[in-house]
Parts: sequence; structure tokens; C-alpha cells
Amino acid sequence: MSPLRSLGPSTVAKILTAGSLLALTGCAYPFSALSPFSRTNARVLEETSLGGVSAGNARPGDAVVRVWIGRGTCSGVLVAPRVVLTARHCITETTASREATSRPKVPGALHVELGGDYLPWGRVAVTGVHVCEASPNEERDLAALLLDRPVPPDVPLLALGSPRDDGRYAVLGFGSDVWPKTVGGITAEAKRRHVTRGSVKSTSPDTVTVHAATLHGDSGGAVVDLETRALVAVVSRGDYAERAMDNVRYGDITVGARVDRCEHAVRAALVAAEPAGAASRARRVATVRD
Repeated sequence: MSPLRSLGPSTVAKILTAGSLLALTGCAYPFSALSPFSRTNARVLEETSLGGVSAGNARPGDAVVRVWIGRGTCSGVLVAPRVVLTARHCITETTASREATSRPKVPGALHVELGGDYLPWGRVAVTGVHVCEASPNEERDLAALLLDRPVPPDVPLLALGSPRDDGRYAVLGFGSDVWPKTVGGITAEAKRRHVTRGSVKSTSPDTVTVHAATLHGDSGGAVVDLETRALVAVVSRGDYAERAMDNVRYGDITVGARVDRCEHAVRAALVAAEPAGAASRARRVATVRD
């Protein structure tokens, strides 16, 4: 059985797009990613340090990461030792009334958390943001983040691919339907990486839509082809319009932003991640088994 199968179980931002009411699977809005199960502040500081991250802690699912966005978290996907893909709406600034803008956050407001449990085993700072330009219908909800340093060699990566019109897909992220709780004066999220699976509903030039459940905070997570093992999209939203049409609950239909439609942003991050003339290192590619 795949290790990902055993992985256990934030405020919805609504936008009007192309005349339809859509609900973003959204970024969670906690005030800390610290675990309510932390035994001591010392352990929290040690395991979530932005300092050097050592090898030996990674697990097969660790290609899917948390993206700390300054006020809450989204999900993200490692595709290179220093490059994480996530949803564009996760890393853009919002107004005082929480309306989305097209302006990306400064890199210093972001960091990536490694590990699928409630308490991450490492964190890496973000030093660059490469945003995919939106299409006329406001799709291509994708951004590439450049990390301050490479993740350890034992951390898996996902290869990039294009979606197929059939087959089964896995959707992975850090979404949760549990509201943050305050324990000992610390407001914390009780969530960990999870995976759902489903068939393709439809594809478009910019998106792939899958019959798979998502939760608040899954935005930026992975949509993986279970046959090719490739990352074909990052989670963009759950389609609210489907609720009236198909009588499904929020999140049963997941819309992913295709990674093959944002080559410029992805390539820019990959080039920035490698020094001129540096040879690419062979890395283990994470897989998701049905």
C-alpha cells in the first residue's frame, strides 16, 4: 500500500469569475502553523527553524508541502530542489476587505514547511516569486516559488506532465475542515497532508477538473496522474457552480491549473534556481500509487 494512502486527514474567499460564482478551495487563515500537540516551545523552535534543514527526515509524500503566506497557509508542490509550485491566488496581496489583487507578496512574507504531520520537520525561506500571467478568463492560477536553499537530497520531487482526458487522478494538499484552536495561548492548526482520488470530469486549455474532494487550504496542492505519476496541475478551487448542477457538496469537484500552460513562470524559477553551468543533480521522483 502506498505510504500516501495512509496519510490522514481554512475561511473561503469567493470571487466572481467569467460570470460564475466560484469558491476558492482557499488558503487557510490560522495565526500559526504550530501543532497543538507540541510538548515544548523548544521542540517547536528546533523543528520549525528557518535555518539549515538536514537530510534524513523526509518521507515519500514530502513533495507536497505547506506554503506559509504570512496570514495562513496554502499547499505547494516541490518540482526541483529549490522550486515549489502553488496557486497564484495564494501568494498575491489582498486589500483590507480581503479582495484579491494582481500584486504578488514580497518573498520575505513567505516560507515553505516540509513534512506531512501536524508539526513540520523543517522550513525553508522563499526568495523569489514567479507568477503565471492570467488568461483572459482569469485562469492559469499558478505561481512558482524560488527557495532560499535546496531541500535535502532525500526529499522527493514530482515530475511535470500534461493531463489526459481520462484515467484517475490523486489530489493532495493540507486542507482542513477543522477551525484553528488556541491552546496555551498559541493559536494553531490541526491539519496534516491528505489525499483523495477521482476520475477526470473535463479538461480545458488552462484547467483539468477532477471528481475529487478538496478542503480549505488545499489550494496549490498537487493534481497527479495516477498512471504517469506526473504533476499535471495545482489545485485552484472547488467549483461552486457544480453544486446546483450536480447536487454535490462544496469541494467534490476540484479545478486544477495546468502546469503545462505556465511554462514561462516555471522555467524562470528553474533557471534562477541553478547557477550558470551547474549540472543538474539526479533526484528521486515521488510517486502516487492507486
